[in-house]
Amino acid sequence: MLPFLIDFFWCSSAALLTSFLINKYMRCAVQSSSGVSFLLCILSYALTKNTLSFPIIFGGSFIGMSLFKKFHPLELVVASAIFSLIYIMMLSELPPIGGVLGFSAFISLGFILVIKFIFQKIKAPTS
Repeated sequence: MLPFLIDFFWCSSAALLTSFLINKYMRCAVQSSSGVSFLLCILSYALTKNTLSFPIIFGGSFIGMSLFKKFHPLELVVASAIFSLIYIMMLSELPPIGGVLGFSAFISLGFILVIKFIFQKIKAPTS
């Protein structure tokens, strides 16, 4: 449970920081993602002396590239939790960098969109 919580912390931190740089400070998505990933990887290595969280941080920055018009920051945190779970489960099935990161980020954000769509349909008054 503790490794998941650590991964979740790094992933959600990367997602939120990247998202705020893009949406609030109008920075380029690539610069925001790479800068946040670089800084959080350095911080992670300084604190833990291992590189196991690096792909999680990079995946979190993928999630953070989403616009606030589509995703609330809280939804990005939930997507980060989903991403961390999918990444851990799929790591043995797909290549670590190209396959699992993009697939996990896509599925986690897609899941959030589907849940929002379902709740909007439930809330909508029927005519």
